[in-house]
Amino acid sequence: PEMIETSLAEFDQILLERNDSIYNLATSQNRSYVEDPNFRLRFLRANEHNVKQSVNQMIGFLSQKEKYFGRDKIARDITLDDLDEEDIALLLS
Repeated sequence: PEMIETSLAEFDQILLERNDSIYNLATSQNRSYVEDPNFRLRFLRANEHNVKQSVNQMIGFLSQKEKYFGRDKIARDITLDDLDEEDIALLLS
């Protein structure tokens, strides 16, 4: 638990220092989504608690969501309703 708390605090600090536009947009849309510790822990676990890599990956994730699903969907989970017929066919192939 202490390592997790330390990592999450450092995660916050790096995000504040970066002042990234995609993160700021996501925060303005749905602060609770991007600040949820469970959301951030996904990236920390995937990067073995390397906080800088985790922040970079999260920013990249938000950027990819913007690219493929639009600015209005970056701060929420993507559902099947967000996919068109071609997307669904690709998933089923």
